Amino acid sequence: MQYNQSATGQGICQHTDYLSGTDLSSYPQVDKDRSANIWQKLFTTEILDSMDDWDFAGEISTHDLSANQQEYPFPTRLRKIKRIEIDYDGDGNFVPMKRMDVNQFQEQAMATSAQINASFDASNPKFGLFDESLFTYPVADTDRTAAIKIWHSEAIADLTATTGGNTAVPAFAEEFHVGVSYGQTLDYARKTNNEDLIRDMERALYGSTLTRKGKVGGLITRLRDFYSTRANDKLDTLRSKYYQENYK
Repeated sequence: MQYNQSATGQGICQHTDYLSGTDLSSYPQVDKDRSANIWQKLFTTEILDSMDDWDFAGEISTHDLSANQQEYPFPTRLRKIKRIEIDYDGDGNFVPMKRMDVNQFQEQAMATSAQINASFDASNPKFGLFDESLFTYPVADTDRTAAIKIWHSEAIADLTATTGGNTAVPAFAEEFHVGVSYGQTLDYARKTNNEDLIRDMERALYGSTLTRKGKVGGLITRLRDFYSTRANDKLDTLRSKYYQENYK
């Protein structure tokens, strides 16, 4: 479902107005945008927490190696790292890197490339994470093109309205786009203290409270179930829409 389609009235924002009995005067677009992006982030977090071998918003990014450089900034939209490989020799044979913590090596000095490389070997490479950067162990001694590969999940772009509409869609499966409308409507209901609407939207999102195990059967539960079994058959021929991105 498109996010904001004022021309046809078939967008997410238009469905929100239908559910909440609002319009752009009583529920301004800027408030709808803010609410939609809060809920889209919540849904994507639920997906990342529950997904199986099908990696939601997955990307493979590459980076050049530079001689005597240990630190490499991550892509700006990186969210969750799945795997890192490196090719120190430039022969096309990548080696998986294992994560490490420098605190594991209290007895070794690591202030210079020479000291780092005396403790680590290219046949068993490690990486460390500091702030928004990747640190390699050992440090490359030669420039190599596209020698680091990072499998990761990417942060989702915000939804914003534009004059005449916005044909963008939420990043997750279409069956669950209505959840953004439910979230927008719930935020409005809470703001206006509409108890009936609050109850209806909470039930739609989180389900009922009919069991001792808590709320079940809502859209968020179905979303988690969907993404936790999406690649259940593990078909080798399955191809996703995600692509390889190069960054420097």
